[in-house]
This record gives sequence, C-alpha cells and structure tokens, in this order.
Amino acid sequence: MYTRVVKVLRGDPRDLANPLLRAGRATSFDPFEDESSRIVAAAAAVYALTHPTAVELTVSAASGEVPPTQAEWAALFEQL
Repeated sequence: MYTRVVKVLRGDPRDLANPLLRAGRATSFDPFEDESSRIVAAAAAVYALTHPTAVELTVSAASGEVPPTQAEWAALFEQL
C-alpha cells in the first residue's frame, strides 16, 4: 500500500511524535498522522494556491494507491 491519499485538517492540530519514535518508523511505508509524502504535500500546496480563499491546513498521508483527483481536492478543501 502506498501513501498517496491525503487527509486535510484545518489549522495545525497535530503534535509531532518524539524523535525516537520517528526514527523507529523511518523505513515504514505506513501512513502516520504527523507525516506526509512529498507528492501529497506538493499537490496540496498547488491546490491551496489556486483556492479562492486563504486556508491554513495540515496535510497528512493516508493509505491508498491513487492520488486525489481535482474534484476530490475540491471536496477536501471545502470541508475546511
């Protein structure tokens, strides 16, 4: 399973895991609440730049094989 799906939350509600915990999961492909793939983060930044209003959000990776479509990005940003 890949982490190409996205989870978007308003603001910055996540606390980072401690460094020892993060080091232990460095080779894992599992999605974590406080991490995101570069692909997902870049796509969220591009969509945020085209969004009609300013948004502050947190992007996390979720498990899946296909990145969000334009319609799915729109739905994610509408919930903020």
